[in-house]
Amino acid sequence: MKKFFIVTFFALFAVGGVMAQTTSDDIFHEKQSGGGKRTSVKMDWGVSAGASFANYDIKGADIEVTPKIGYHAAFEMGVCFNRYFALVPELRYMYNKYNMEGPAGNVAKVKTSNLDLPLRLEGRLFRGILRLYVGPSFTLMNKCKMSMNGEESDGMRIRPTVTYVAGATCVLFNKLSLGVRYNGQFNTTHQEWDEQGNAHTVEYRIKTNCVSVSVGYLF
Repeated sequence: MKKFFIVTFFALFAVGGVMAQTTSDDIFHEKQSGGGKRTSVKMDWGVSAGASFANYDIKGADIEVTPKIGYHAAFEMGVCFNRYFALVPELRYMYNKYNMEGPAGNVAKVKTSNLDLPLRLEGRLFRGILRLYVGPSFTLMNKCKMSMNGEESDGMRIRPTVTYVAGATCVLFNKLSLGVRYNGQFNTTHQEWDEQGNAHTVEYRIKTNCVSVSVGYLF
């Protein structure tokens, strides 16, 4: 799956470069249509990567979670309707790790890989230097690996199908960018914890909140 993501990421990177090259005018194009002028849609694109910290809130069971710093990488394509507003689809991969301790003292080491498709509505201020956005994020892949007592198995689903994002990006000199983002969910996700040596499972609800800091380049 990681190889598939890498190939997909760079394929979209190449396609985005071609599309951006064909729409790389400094100002929005103006076309003649029926005697009047019409402003066409401009497209831009960018890449980013950075650190992510995902916090897990568990309700309904005596389970303690110790999260660790993870990382992410993303490709974005901006559809600019004018110089103030844009719709920005994004392909984003995120990797996180955390320890999960159950009521009996068993500790599971969990690794999660997420592939998301955020759809951001972005407002651009000060000639695009400051960009504020909000929007839904669709989970395309949520893969978990759980290791307990030397045995590794596929874990549970951590992320729901739809979450939401909110954040800000500051475009620095030479089109470098610095961004911060919050990714959360409205509802909890139902899970089960299988305690080894017990004949029953523990049911609980988990909610994920993630804060990310990234550095990127905008074309």
